[in-house]
Amino acid sequence: MYEVTEFQAVKKLLDAFINDSSFLEQFIRRESIFKDKDEKLIENIKAVWDSDIEGQLHIIVQKAFESRHWYKARESKFIEKIALILKSKDKDYLFKLISQISKSNSLKKNLYSFQNLFSILLEKEQVEEFINQLSHFEKGKLDALWTLQQIKSSKRADAEEIYEEGRKYLASEYEEAESRWEKQDKGPSGEERLYTKFRFKLEPEQGKYYLDVFEFYLNNKDTLDPLVTTEEKDRLKSLIEGSIFDQFDPGEQDLEFTKRDGGGRSYKTNAYIHIFGDCIQVASKLNLDITKYKKRIINYVPFAYSEHLEAIFSLVKNVQPDEIKSLLAVYKRKTSDLPRFMPDSFIRASERYVIKEAVPILRDFVAQNDFSVYDRLRSLTTSEFLTPDAGYLKKVFEQYEKDKEEPRKLAEKANELLIEKHKDEEAISWRFNELKNRAFPFKEQTGVHSVSTHERELREKEFASPLMKLKYPQYEKRFLDLLGESFNILKKKEHWSYAQYLWQIVCAYFDNLKEERSYKPLRDLEKFVEEHSSDEGINWFKYRLKELKRSYIMFLGKPTSVNECIQKYNKLKTQQYKEITTPHDLHEKVKDVLDTDLKQWVESEGAYSFIVGDKVFDAKKQNYENLIQKTIEAKVENAFLKRGFETVNIIREPQLLDDKRVDFLIFYGFIGPILVEIKLSTSKDLVGSQKTLQSKPSYKSLSQYMNGYNAHFGVFLVFDNKKRTKRSDKWETHFEKIRNAYQKIDNVTVLDLKCISI
Repeated sequence: MYEVTEFQAVKKLLDAFINDSSFLEQFIRRESIFKDKDEKLIENIKAVWDSDIEGQLHIIVQKAFESRHWYKARESKFIEKIALILKSKDKDYLFKLISQISKSNSLKKNLYSFQNLFSILLEKEQVEEFINQLSHFEKGKLDALWTLQQIKSSKRADAEEIYEEGRKYLASEYEEAESRWEKQDKGPSGEERLYTKFRFKLEPEQGKYYLDVFEFYLNNKDTLDPLVTTEEKDRLKSLIEGSIFDQFDPGEQDLEFTKRDGGGRSYKTNAYIHIFGDCIQVASKLNLDITKYKKRIINYVPFAYSEHLEAIFSLVKNVQPDEIKSLLAVYKRKTSDLPRFMPDSFIRASERYVIKEAVPILRDFVAQNDFSVYDRLRSLTTSEFLTPDAGYLKKVFEQYEKDKEEPRKLAEKANELLIEKHKDEEAISWRFNELKNRAFPFKEQTGVHSVSTHERELREKEFASPLMKLKYPQYEKRFLDLLGESFNILKKKEHWSYAQYLWQIVCAYFDNLKEERSYKPLRDLEKFVEEHSSDEGINWFKYRLKELKRSYIMFLGKPTSVNECIQKYNKLKTQQYKEITTPHDLHEKVKDVLDTDLKQWVESEGAYSFIVGDKVFDAKKQNYENLIQKTIEAKVENAFLKRGFETVNIIREPQLLDDKRVDFLIFYGFIGPILVEIKLSTSKDLVGSQKTLQSKPSYKSLSQYMNGYNAHFGVFLVFDNKKRTKRSDKWETHFEKIRNAYQKIDNVTVLDLKCISI
């Protein structure tokens, strides 16, 4: 659209806005995504200006406010820019707009929605006529007053002059309004203006409200909540119940795709669908009792985006068969587009509420070629969760096993479920053969690069995962055969990484067998290694065998005292063994330890409250960071021990060849490392915009550490130790910049802990 520059083409574009209400509504609804480019569109219009173009723009403004989404037009910057063009070409455009309003019943009814436009169009010399013309409308003087007050709080250079000009004609109204302001120590702050705007949307006139008040509350909840009164929250709840939930049932609505192209799509449905979704979210935030609306809220699932679905799950804890009949009926419609709109929402709801009646629908999803492979895979998994069926899984496997495109993933998922849920021997044999046949050359890339499918599998072992979870001795021979095959694969050029990948799979299986509480599997593996002592790469595998021995000894080792016997007995009774078989598993455990145990110690117990201050000098800051390193090492290690992971190895400040040192490397046996780097929020390297942060030494060092240590994953842990006194100085806002900057480094997660004073 931004490339439309020729006269006839621009006219055609404007005609589309005029004649296709859905197009105009969707453009305005989504304009914030490309708001930085809207100026280009406006410049293209100005470049081909003539009287026809001017007439089209008049109509577009009118159409936008006559739309069912008129409340979006009120906030639209695109509509504002059109109005400013018209004003630049005709200084009396304001009065032509008022004339348009007077001729349209729908525009007159929503006169107050034009205040934003009036406030940017009105000039000082027009104030008298503006007030006179609005006085002919019901409560028009009130709208004029609100417009002038809005101008007063704007950044216009002539704002004060225009506001004072209005006093001549609205003296009593000014006196009443200003008396309310005088009760405050100073003029309204940004938060108060936002609150005033919310109150206006909540009740601009007796018995009225803006339809976007629910969305406005959601978008500004953190700012509004400390200011909103109990009575105002009660009114919001009352509007949700009486005006939306009582009056509208999503189960009676449909949806139609109007265009599907290149992965994108547009659609049309009842305007109240979006409003109902906002109300579900607000109801969740306000803990509204939705018992009588439970069925209608469940009926929203086919329309629900992720944020709506989370709100539904929060409000509706369980469902009864009669409450889901209308929901299931939606997905049996053959002529509707609604079942294809948000299939993932239905899949997640079926899993959350254990809706076994959904299985036929989920299996139909699996067969839908126009669904994303992600939705089809999740449908398959959820279907198996609700009703395990090895026969169905085998049919899916046979149907897609020969496919070379994405649907082949369905065969792989079916095979995975056959292994994990049914211990199917044929499925296990197929995956072993695939591991042998899929051997590929791989050369590690340095620096920033896109992760290939091969590299991802070497790191994550998603395909190998079902076999790595096996814990039964009868598969020992197959894993030994796989190990033998790895030595043959190693002879091929650039197959070193794949051979190591197979070693990790074999070791994970034998590590699982220690739960049999016998050293026999380990001895069998040692015997096999000895028999292949002349094979290339055997010495490298012996290193992994050494780590495996340590794991067995730690797990099966004889207690040294009666007290230790009791402790181990109690531990085995109360704690389920949790496995770590991949770097991804270890990464998740590290994040869990930092975000639970360490967070409890730091934030609830005030472990580092003494380092909170306005500023910390660099030398002192460095000492504090060293102190944190020393003290958390033991905490992290103990947290892993409590979880039953006794072979976690935490290395502090290991050195690279260039003398660079990361704070911690964490290994679990041969799995790892996971890198952890610590910084205080008062560090100079964490000050500035997102772009600035990426140019700082700490950012560059972390990127170098990830490559230098060959870390699978990294955690950048920020301790907020700045004393904050200003409301505008919010840690959450600045932390978002840090997180967005540092998570651009591949496989780095950013976490924060607050050193709050107790």
